[in-house]
Amino acid sequence: MAEKESLPLAALEGLIREELSSGGSAVINIRGVSMLPLLKEGVTTVRIVPPAFPLKKYEIPFYKREDGQFVLHRAIGKRKDGYVCRGDHQAVKEFGVAEEMIIGVADARIIDGKEKSLRTLAPRIAGGFLACTAVFRYGMRVIYGKLCRLFGGKK
Repeated sequence: MAEKESLPLAALEGLIREELSSGGSAVINIRGVSMLPLLKEGVTTVRIVPPAFPLKKYEIPFYKREDGQFVLHRAIGKRKDGYVCRGDHQAVKEFGVAEEMIIGVADARIIDGKEKSLRTLAPRIAGGFLACTAVFRYGMRVIYGKLCRLFGGKK
């Protein structure tokens, strides 16, 4: 079986925007570790659908930063200058994610061909938990890493 070809998002942006503007959806591969443990690179793909504004707390917008980087992070709040977003595996918040920057919203994650909605109660509760504990979990990772180095373990 031939391996699927993966194109950079920048090359597909126009097609994704066109598909979403007509009410369709797009499936994208996950890159990076910022949304662990929910979304894992090489394992999870995500179905993106058109956004419905205002976004609900803990929805996962897919947006393009001013520097051209594409991001899939959780919306954890809203301010006058836009949404406040953060990856589930990060401690730093990103401010000023304007509606104009948002291309779509993650609707489902797909693992081994099985699709699981991100809009049902369980993933929304899990998303809220991950958002509320992100800074604590980051601190614990830092402490664990320092302890491992101090006592000769790997980290």
